[in-house]
Amino acid sequence: MYAFKMGLYEFLHGVHRKRLAGRMHMDPSTLSRVVNKNQRITEADLDRLIAAVRTSERTPTMQEVAYLRTLYVRAELEADRTAFRLRELRVEREQAVRRAIEREDLLDSTRKQLTELRSRYELILREGVWDEERAAKEAAAKLVPLEARVRELEQALAEAVASLIALEEKLAALEPTFPDLGDPTSTSALANDPLHAAQVLAAIPVESERIAKAGCVVPELSLPAGLLTFFTELLHRSGVETLMPVMEEALSTMPARDLAAVLVAASDSVAPVEEHFDEGWPTAEVRSLLHDLVHKQLEPRTFAAVIHLLAADDHDGIARAILTDGAQGPVHDVLRVSAALRELDAPYLQDATTTRHPEGIAELAGALRTENRDPDARFVLHTAGQRLRHSELAALADILRASCRIHDLRELQEGAALRDEG
Repeated sequence: MYAFKMGLYEFLHGVHRKRLAGRMHMDPSTLSRVVNKNQRITEADLDRLIAAVRTSERTPTMQEVAYLRTLYVRAELEADRTAFRLRELRVEREQAVRRAIEREDLLDSTRKQLTELRSRYELILREGVWDEERAAKEAAAKLVPLEARVRELEQALAEAVASLIALEEKLAALEPTFPDLGDPTSTSALANDPLHAAQVLAAIPVESERIAKAGCVVPELSLPAGLLTFFTELLHRSGVETLMPVMEEALSTMPARDLAAVLVAASDSVAPVEEHFDEGWPTAEVRSLLHDLVHKQLEPRTFAAVIHLLAADDHDGIARAILTDGAQGPVHDVLRVSAALRELDAPYLQDATTTRHPEGIAELAGALRTENRDPDARFVLHTAGQRLRHSELAALADILRASCRIHDLRELQEGAALRDEG
């Protein structure tokens, strides 16, 4: 494997890695893992990589391609032998563990017999039921063989433990070389197969264990395609109840830049006919869950960073959709997020105003006043005055009047006057 990885590294010399990853529709970090780590790749992946290099800054010669394929075949033969040896060692380890447990149980049982027999003869001697000479001969006849048996079992147990330690050392030396061999549920194996990763997680019955496994696998998935495929497959197999906590955990630790890329891909990649599940296509439900959780799960600064990144990359429509979804949330969330959004603050509060009933608008304006954000409260009331229907406007005015919020009522009326002037 080392020779193949070195050959692959040389094969990619002079090729722009990020552009190469783009041509392969692969995240650059995934390509880096393929090239730099002891991780097996399929022949199809190798074919894709060679084809991508042929369209890159330099064109490899036929001899270079042939040499790389030769190294690949040798690496696969070596990996197959290693996989076979790993399976052998794992079977031997299981047998050694069983032997050690059986011998330990037998030793405990024999020690218990020896202790009981000693106590019995000590009691006989104390009570003077037999004469001492007869008791000593009787004890010697039974205790000596039992003591010898205990020593024999102690030695056997020590040998079993030593054998187990030796097997563990062999496995410890061999497994890091090919961590995914012989174990289709290993993190590296699952990271290369998001569909199988979702299948494995869906089969874990305990939620805490499922989330812990996802915490290891999700950071290794390619972005954005691998992660979205994983989310979609998990939803398809186990439903929203299983997907939600896994998605919450993933989003809470994901960098803002990666999350923005995932949101763009999810919005761009929704299948045209969404009622039919298509492998790898993020469904509308996955997209909706992403938008909802981005607002609910992220810290305000991270949320604001994602929105700014989307806007800076000309994805205003996605940013607007997320803001609109989030603006319908609880008032305290709106306050926290709007404070972090800086120049996007006004559009967010505008959405928060137009999506609320009159009671919610009054609550939002009052909360902004409490936080000494009078300009924002004025903006909310002006927006309400300009955009609410007459019945809703009258209801909001009644709420403000009933609670003696005369200043707020005046600003609401100013907004209505601006609409009339327009």
